[in-house]
Amino acid sequence: YPLDPYTVFRTGLGLMILLSGIHKLVDPVVWSSYIAPTFADLLNQIDLQNSVFMQINGVFEIIFGTSILLDKYTTAAAGVVTLSLAGIIVNLGLAGTGYLDIIIRDLGLLLLSTGVTLQAVRREKK
Repeated sequence: YPLDPYTVFRTGLGLMILLSGIHKLVDPVVWSSYIAPTFADLLNQIDLQNSVFMQINGVFEIIFGTSILLDKYTTAAAGVVTLSLAGIIVNLGLAGTGYLDIIIRDLGLLLLSTGVTLQAVRREKK
C-alpha cells in the first residue's frame, strides 16, 4: 500500500493535537469551559486563571502535535498525549454527565494515541 496505516493514524493524531493547541491559544476561554469545578478550584488556589492554564496547555500541544506529525520523538510525544487524554477523561467525568459526548469521543482518541504510542515503540525496537 502506498500509505502505511501507522502514518495515517500518526498524522491524524498529530494534526488533532496541533490544531487543538493552536485553538487554545486563540480562544482559551472556550476551552476553559471544559475544566471541572474540582480542577478549577485547584487552579484558583494557585492563582492560575483557567484561560492561562489552557494557553499553557496549547503551547505544549503545539509542541507534541508537531513532534508526532514530524515523527520525531513520537513515542514520548504520543505517550504524553495518551496520559493527557486520560486526564481529560477523568476531568470531564468529574464535571458530570453533561460532557458524556466528549468523553466518548476522547475515549476513541485515547485508543488512537495508545495505538500510535505502541507502534512507535515497536518501530524504535527494529
